Amino acid sequence: MMTRARSGRARGVVLVLVLLIAAGAAAWYFLLRSTPERTVAEMIEAARSGEREKLQALFAENSQDLVTAFGGAAGGPPIWQQMLLGNEQSAYTIGRATITGDRATVPLTMQAPDAIADLTDLREYTVDYALVREGWRWKVDVPATARDALVKYGSKLLRGGLQYGLIGP
Repeated sequence: MMTRARSGRARGVVLVLVLLIAAGAAAWYFLLRSTPERTVAEMIEAARSGEREKLQALFAENSQDLVTAFGGAAGGPPIWQQMLLGNEQSAYTIGRATITGDRATVPLTMQAPDAIADLTDLREYTVDYALVREGWRWKVDVPATARDALVKYGSKLLRGGLQYGLIGP
């Protein structure tokens, strides 16, 4: 009889362990797992609040030298930074990621900051953030993101810069 009781307790302990492991895995998957969308959201908030260490953790290896630029410069961000991040007042919406292997693209639609709106006549625009998986984490590939934004909106920025005398003929 004692053997059945021990056997039942052992099964109970194993069941509890299995449930704890399953709960931990579910918590990681739904709450802690790195996703491209979560990485972009964390990057926008870190850049807007000047959290350089957090930015460094979110930027891909090829983007590490850009952490200082995105961490907020005195006197306001340069025009390209506003184009990629908006400003503190810019509302934004993060779209669903498109994932291909270890690369992803996340559309971020935002209201244009005044400087961008004045130059481009855009009131809202979308930047497609490029991300790369490094280890278990998704990281922002800033050069690829900037290149894509320049291809998409560069002519509008150039035209506006010429119109307002910000760029010489």
